[in-house]
Amino acid sequence: MKITIDGRSIEAQGTKTVLEVAQDNGIYIPALCSHPRLAPYAACRLCVVSIKGKPGFQPSCNTYPAEGMEVVTDSEELRLQRVRTMELILSEHPNACLICSEKADCEDHKASIRKSAEVTGCVFCSSNRRCELQEIVVRLKVDSIPYSSVYRGFSVRRSDPFFIQDYNLCILCGRCVRICHEVRGAAAISFMFRGSQAVVGTMFDRSLMAAGCQFCGACVDVCPTGALAERVGRHEALPDAEAETVCPYCGVGCRLVVETLQGRIQAAKPAEGGVNRGQACVRGRFTLRDVVYSPSRIRRPMVKKDGKLVETSWEDALAFVAGKLKSYAGRACVVVSSQLGCEDLFVLDRFAREALGAGGAVPSLQPSILDGLGDLVKAHGLKTPHRASLADLPGSKAILVLGENVPVSHPVVWVEILEALRCGAKLLVASHKDDLLTRHASQSLKIRPGSEFYLLASLSKVLLESGSPQAGSGLKGLDGFKKSLEKLPASCLADTAGLQEEEVRRLAEALRCCGPIVLVFGQGLISMPWARENLAALWDLAVLTGARLLPLAEESDLFGAWLLARRKPSGAPSLETVLRAATTGEIKALYLAGPAPLPEKHGLEFLVVQDSFVNEACQGADAVLPAATFAEAEGHFVNLEGRVQKSEKVIEPVGEAKPDWWIASHLASRMGAEGFGYEDAGRIKEQLDKEGLLALQEEGEAGFVPVTAPSGGPERAAEYPMVLPGEYCPDYYRTLALCQASPDFKVLRNPRRLKIGPEDAAGAGLQDGAKARVESSSACAAGPGTARVKITGAS
Repeated sequence: MKITIDGRSIEAQGTKTVLEVAQDNGIYIPALCSHPRLAPYAACRLCVVSIKGKPGFQPSCNTYPAEGMEVVTDSEELRLQRVRTMELILSEHPNACLICSEKADCEDHKASIRKSAEVTGCVFCSSNRRCELQEIVVRLKVDSIPYSSVYRGFSVRRSDPFFIQDYNLCILCGRCVRICHEVRGAAAISFMFRGSQAVVGTMFDRSLMAAGCQFCGACVDVCPTGALAERVGRHEALPDAEAETVCPYCGVGCRLVVETLQGRIQAAKPAEGGVNRGQACVRGRFTLRDVVYSPSRIRRPMVKKDGKLVETSWEDALAFVAGKLKSYAGRACVVVSSQLGCEDLFVLDRFAREALGAGGAVPSLQPSILDGLGDLVKAHGLKTPHRASLADLPGSKAILVLGENVPVSHPVVWVEILEALRCGAKLLVASHKDDLLTRHASQSLKIRPGSEFYLLASLSKVLLESGSPQAGSGLKGLDGFKKSLEKLPASCLADTAGLQEEEVRRLAEALRCCGPIVLVFGQGLISMPWARENLAALWDLAVLTGARLLPLAEESDLFGAWLLARRKPSGAPSLETVLRAATTGEIKALYLAGPAPLPEKHGLEFLVVQDSFVNEACQGADAVLPAATFAEAEGHFVNLEGRVQKSEKVIEPVGEAKPDWWIASHLASRMGAEGFGYEDAGRIKEQLDKEGLLALQEEGEAGFVPVTAPSGGPERAAEYPMVLPGEYCPDYYRTLALCQASPDFKVLRNPRRLKIGPEDAAGAGLQDGAKARVESSSACAAGPGTARVKITGAS
């Protein structure tokens, strides 16, 4: 449609407001309460415009264009109206600096320090010179306030981690409240009281921690003033440079803008573009600086002399390691982290195969959900069911979540799920826990720990018995799949999962009537020994319903590591095989470029640790090589959608740290391997592209796989009477736990907790907060360990 703004004819879409149309066309309209991710609110009244044929002024943020509409955004009456509105806003905001006649020269002549217990003017505020309120005051030329100023006298809240709350600076625009409700789904804050007493707060004036805040930082990012300010760096000077990088933690691959000052990281904020669309989580938003500058950083190469690690030069360290490793060729293995970039993983894999004679580098996160799906593809010659992207979530009609506490492990995926719910989708949850997912679910089934197979198989059985047309009709393996299900009575399946048969039928009906469907699942689905059976049952349900699969990759480059591993020969060693071989002495040298739970007693003769942080393995290492972090090296990462993203170098490496690919290529060259003369990461990426190693090309046809019940199932043995579903902890980078790097993060989450139901706790004589020792018969277990007891819901 055509509308006119200030005499300009403009093509407009009915889905955008007049304010958005004007902004898209470079026409300035002041606004403080609007935001691209939020619904129109019309609270600040600064964005008013004049529309021909309508009386008075209309808020442009809440007005949608119509054919032939004529809009005026700038006139003497509008300017006066906006100035009067701004004067009222400023009357309850520290305004001395905003209307000071000398403010133009203040930066050159001010004698005050920036740091102050309370903000009484712009020069003391962390948002100075990047404050939206400040900018609008300048544009409107507000130079006086005809009202008595009111200082509200709120105490500055500093008890919560990561950011402070100074509501003396709050202008009640509502952005923080609305983004917490509308986008993040936490609803931790709201407006308290009314009229002149109105303030943003929590129910019963509790702390943000007690109110269920996720500390994602979204409220801080949308605040137009300094009312919400990041604790770290708030009194520092403004950044002088920035670079866009990929968050190094989970597999979502959020784009982050990292701000720096004189070559040091100040803060990280979510980029507006990319898969995350301006959102982040507590890990990416607040912990990067603490991680990069952790006291645990390895700054110089070290080699063992006289039983102690001593610092040395790179020349000496490389010569020592290369000489020793060369003597162990064919008896050495390399372990890598899936949080390394594709370039690093590629060179380390080549180093393992060509210099050490190993079967290839072994990822430290094994098995992964991608490995499990890949094994099914190889075993049956089928094509993986349709993969979902995050963009598919808002358009879906039903979302089934299994094996993952998505709001904690992948918060940005949770944001997209919430948007789907606002668009009318149904959230279906099957879990043995009560968490934030169940609060938003249309249907939530409380299943027994480890019984996902029985739920999935019973859903497929009910759908097939209903006789309704299914998406999988006529596909390969359907008859074999049906025969395998016939051996499993529906009532028995539901009972083993701890459900009533009617509950399963209601969930099956929701899947049958809805479409499109997305099945979201994570590492929890393969935490038991019967991981393959779980994935086979999930695969068949996806084919049967035509659903798309969204496997939640746990690490930032897990998808990239999986793509690169496809070229390995069948029978390549797993991490479990490597650790067992280290214990028996089958391998004599181990090169750790990723975390691995080394057994206390092993037969290794030579151990190299290539890492960014000092860890337990360093104690027994013969050489320690300092690796650059994600912020100190260029690279590419593949997110859970298969999207290849470039991560820019942000700062120079701390100390003498080098990129992982640089270390491996120099060692390989010294050991006589050819073709390792890489000059930079760009050359490695060219080789990856030339060989098509990061392209996802699947062959075969769609079809079903037969299912078999887990041998023994989630039954409790006499010696080991409890079932412990592994809960993957995403709060680490390489070998550094985030609670170790960030004091604020330690307040928020403690990974060493054993969650147990009240009946099991009573039977074991455990109390909340007590220490417990855990042992398992499973070969997948890392060994006995201790943890603090947290008594939760049902046993």
